[in-house]
Amino acid sequence: MLYINGKPQPETDTLNQVIVIDGLHDVPTADSADNVHIRDVLGSKTDTHDGDSVRAILHILDEHTHNHQRVYPELADPITITSAGGAWNLGTIVEIVPVNTITEPFDIHWIAFSSASATDDYEVKIYSGLGGAEVEIATTRTYKQATQAGSAPSPVLTNIMPANTRISAALATGGGGDNIGVTLLYHEY
Repeated sequence: MLYINGKPQPETDTLNQVIVIDGLHDVPTADSADNVHIRDVLGSKTDTHDGDSVRAILHILDEHTHNHQRVYPELADPITITSAGGAWNLGTIVEIVPVNTITEPFDIHWIAFSSASATDDYEVKIYSGLGGAEVEIATTRTYKQATQAGSAPSPVLTNIMPANTRISAALATGGGGDNIGVTLLYHEY
């Protein structure tokens, strides 16, 4: 006779309870969308960054921490963006990364600035999406002082962008009519 909590149990009930408990210990399939049991929330060792389990999130963090940083444009001059005339008027949105260029999901962490045209404060807005349908995803600032030859990269954090996303930028400055070179520093997943 089998006992549960000190009480004798008919074999059929005990066997059914063992089967239920055993079923709850099955490993979910990779990137399972189920959210019924703790095992689904925790995930499988085979979950990828496409899942939403705890394991999948850890996979994303691991990829982010250990994948090397990339730049765009790579082995090329920065992309120049120009502010509109007048103080703090955004200039034309300029394509930085063409669609279908970064072929893995990615996020942007830094923007390197170069060749600022004037001593001024520079505010850069970053967008994703096709031309005419851009959505703002980040904003950052830099400046150039009179004796400054260059500037340090500026931190900027975006959500993870889908593969093949087009990225663009626009510039506004305190004096207006200025320009600056832009290079994106990003990680792929």
